[in-house]
This record gives sequence, C-alpha cells and structure tokens, in this order.
Amino acid sequence: MIISFFSNELWAVILFSVIEPLFFLYLFSFIFKKVLKPKDTQDGDRDFLISTLTGLITLACIVIGFAFSIAISNLNQADSNLFREATRIVSLERLLVVEGSYQSLEAKKNLDTYAASIALDEWPEMVKGGHSEKTSRLIGQLLESINKIEPLGTKQEGLFTQIMAESIEVQHSRIQRILNTSMGIPPIFVGLTCLLMMLIYLVSSVLLINASKMLKIALPLQACVFSFFIGGICLLDGPYSGAMPITATPILKALGAR
Repeated sequence: MIISFFSNELWAVILFSVIEPLFFLYLFSFIFKKVLKPKDTQDGDRDFLISTLTGLITLACIVIGFAFSIAISNLNQADSNLFREATRIVSLERLLVVEGSYQSLEAKKNLDTYAASIALDEWPEMVKGGHSEKTSRLIGQLLESINKIEPLGTKQEGLFTQIMAESIEVQHSRIQRILNTSMGIPPIFVGLTCLLMMLIYLVSSVLLINASKMLKIALPLQACVFSFFIGGICLLDGPYSGAMPITATPILKALGAR
C-alpha cells in the first residue's frame, strides 16, 4: 500500500496532502536561501529551472495517471470477482434445493453457514491481508457434504454434475478473493512517484527564492494539487483495506436472496 498509515482515514490523507508538500517546499527553500546568494542566480538559470519543473510535472502526471489507472482496475476487478462469487453461491444453493435429497439439504445448510462466515469471520481478516481458518474449515465441510450426495436416476445425475461444477467455482472464487487482498500499486510506481515529487519540491523551492507574489502562491498550490492526486490514489489503493474498501454487501445480499 502507498501510505498504509493514512489509508483508513480520509481526513488524515487530506491533511497529509497539505502538510507534506508545504513542509518539504519551505524546508528546501530555507536551505537553499542559506546556500545560494542572489548573485549566484541569473535569468538564464530561472528559465532552465522552469523548463526542468515543466518536464518533471509532465513525468509526474504520467506516472500518477498510470498508478490511478492500476488502482481503479484493481478495485473493479475485486468488486467483479466478489459479485461473481455471490452469484455462484446463490446458484449452488438453488441446485441443492432442486436436487432435494437429504444429503443435498445438509450441504445447503453447510453452504449457508459458509456464506455467513465469509462476511462475519473472513472479512475482518481480509482487511488485514489474511483469511479465516474457520471459513476454510467450513468450505471443507461443504465440499465433503456435497461429495456424499448419491444421485439416483438420470435427472439427479445431471443435477449432481452441475452441483459439482458450481461447488468448484465457489471454491475458486474464494481463492481469487483471498488473492485479491494482496492487490496494490507496484512498488516501482510508488518509488518513482516519491522521487518525482521530491524533485518537484526541490526545483520549486529554488524558484521560491526571490519569487514574485504570484509564484509564491502558485508553486505551493501546485505542490498541494499533486499531493491531493496522490492522496486520492491512497484512498483507492487496496480493494479491502483502503479508505474506500469493498464490503461484504454482495454476499449478505446473496444470503438474503434465498
């Protein structure tokens, strides 16, 4: 995660997005004022710094855009997988009811218990990047009870084939959901973004020396805007643990739809 310490509080991300750029900008500016003298800078230097800042901003926009795209894609993928899992659970439950044997009804009870455990037991563990041992045990019991079904006749055999296929899909959906907890923006984008932001602060802080009133307003504002963009990515990074996480609502709705 980009900023795991701030990822669960919207206000913290917003506050950090304001304090962090202003702190570094004025810190670097204070240092450069001590190091550089007015005679050390010329008009050509100012033009060079402005050109350099423009290039850094362009690169930062590209990197932040890619990072934002990855965060949105991860969120959409995890959300889509969760809805697919809920649909599989409902489908398997209906097949078990249609099959109607004692073993199928027992399997249905195990399915209901397993689905409830996803929301109650496993979801809090997923927020931490893990999974629930209790839920793992319950899905094992579900698969075991399905294996005990003994189809009688051609119709039951056809239903049993569908039940087995759906149970495998339910199992695969859980595995995919657990794997999705490790989704995040690649470290290369995080490191590159931090590097570019530091360079932008450095160049902007030099430009603040002997800057006009307009630049003294524009440069800090520009730095804050970039930090807000990064803060927005922090809110989206991590489909289950960010400040805008995916919830177990589809699973709960699947339980209520039966």
